[in-house]
Amino acid sequence: MAEVVPSSPTAPAVALLIDFDNVTIGVRSNVADDLNKLLESDIIRGKVAVQRAYTDWRRFPQFIAPLSELSIELIFAPSSGSGQRHATVMRLAIDALELAFTRPDIGVFILLSGNSHLSALVFKLKEHGKNVIGVGNRGSASMELSQACDEYYWYDELIGPSGITQ
Repeated sequence: MAEVVPSSPTAPAVALLIDFDNVTIGVRSNVADDLNKLLESDIIRGKVAVQRAYTDWRRFPQFIAPLSELSIELIFAPSSGSGQRHATVMRLAIDALELAFTRPDIGVFILLSGNSHLSALVFKLKEHGKNVIGVGNRGSASMELSQACDEYYWYDELIGPSGITQ
């Protein structure tokens, strides 16, 4: 994984939380390259202290090794019943709130998702003084989530066919 250097000595730590169910539409076969490009982009303005990806990993076994090699913690959110995708969002939201209260050094949350259900999480994080940056797929990201975030970027534009667009 690329070393991410804070832009200033006072830059807050960053938590990168990936709603893998939601972003798999934009993920290409080389997920490691895609995420390295994201981590090297201008949206990362501090040291990434927490990196987690949430899904039912039984559905995406091909991504387990590449994400693990990037030191991304894989959080298993088993899916069952009619609310299959909600397990991922619920687990991500619970972890984000826990981090907000137990890790005061984390001042920036980057949510790789376009799921409108995360808008309430964004409002709560902002209420507690956290900066929230969203990244999602242009064709499927919720307008509600993109407007709730302090900043919102399109995944395909950050990753691009030949690298990060500046």
